[in-house]
Amino acid sequence: MKTTQNRPHSPPSKLTFDEFLRSATIFFYDPDIEDKFNAQIEAQAKQIREANIGHGKPEAEDVLDFILNQGDALRRILGILRLPREKFLRIVSLVRELDMSVDQVFNERIHEREWNLEKIESKIRENSGDNPFAKRIVDVLLNGYKDPKLDAALPQIYRERLRLETLNEYTSEQDLAFNLKDQYGASYNAMKGFAIESRIKQQVKNAKHKFAQGACALVDRKVDLMVPSAIDPKIIIMSSYDETTSSSQSTRATDMIALYESLQHRRMQAGAKNYFVNVVDGGGWLARRNDLKRMWQACDYCLNINTLSQLEQIVEAVV
Repeated sequence: MKTTQNRPHSPPSKLTFDEFLRSATIFFYDPDIEDKFNAQIEAQAKQIREANIGHGKPEAEDVLDFILNQGDALRRILGILRLPREKFLRIVSLVRELDMSVDQVFNERIHEREWNLEKIESKIRENSGDNPFAKRIVDVLLNGYKDPKLDAALPQIYRERLRLETLNEYTSEQDLAFNLKDQYGASYNAMKGFAIESRIKQQVKNAKHKFAQGACALVDRKVDLMVPSAIDPKIIIMSSYDETTSSSQSTRATDMIALYESLQHRRMQAGAKNYFVNVVDGGGWLARRNDLKRMWQACDYCLNINTLSQLEQIVEAVV
C-alpha cells in the first residue's frame, strides 16, 4: 500500500476585485462594541447629571469650574451645543487670530498647528484665575452667537450654536446620550478598529503561529502584524477600516503601493518569499472605488471582514 506524505496546504487564490466588492461590508456591526460604547456614554452622562451645576443659564464661573474639574469637559459641552468638534477647533483658531492684538496669550504663531481639545483645555487651566484665554473661550461658549467679532467672521450656522444655556438640563436622557455620541464618534470607530485587529490576530492563532507588531526592517516601516516574527516576517499584514471618506485614503493607497513595491524588490534581489496581506473594508473605502482598487492591486491578498477566514489558510500555507 502506498503511503501519502503530508503536504503543505495550497494557499487560496487571491479574490478578484469583483469578489472582494461583493463580500465587502459597508458598516461593521458588533453587539459587544455597541454595549461597550453605550456603557461609556451612560457613564459620561451620569457624570454630567451629577455635576449639579445648577439650573438655567450657567454663569461664566460655573462653566470655567466645569472645564477645570470635569473630565472631557469641552467635548461634553460641544455635545450639549451640538457643535462638531472639528468646527470648534476651527472656531478656536479664528478666536486666536481675531484676538492676537488683545493679549500676549494669543500672540503664538496661529498657523503653525491647530490646537486639539487637550491643548485648549490645558491653555484654559494655565493661571485660570486670571487667564484671558480661559475667559474668552468661556464667553464664546456662552455668548458666541452675539459676539461682534465673530459676527463678522463666523458663518451663522456655527455661530448660532455658541449659546450654552445649561450644563445639566435635557428634555430627556435620550437627548443627552444622542448629543454625547456625536462627540465620541472617534472612540466608537477606534473600538471597531481594535475589534477587527483582534479578529485578524485570532486567525493567525487559529493557524497556530505567533505574530509581532511594530517596526519591520524588511520594508523599513511600522506595520500592523508580522507572522511569525519581526526577524523573519513571512507575512506582513496591514488593516484599514473606514466608514467615511477622506483624502487620507488616497495617501493610504499610495503608502500601500510603496510597501508592496519594496517587498517585490526584496523578492527579486534575495529570492525571498514574503507575502503582503491587506485587510480593507468599510463604506468609506467602497465609496472611493479608485483608491480601493489601488489597495486591492498593491498586495498578494486583499481580504475584508467577511473573507477574513482565508487568512488562516494563507498562514498555514505560507509560514
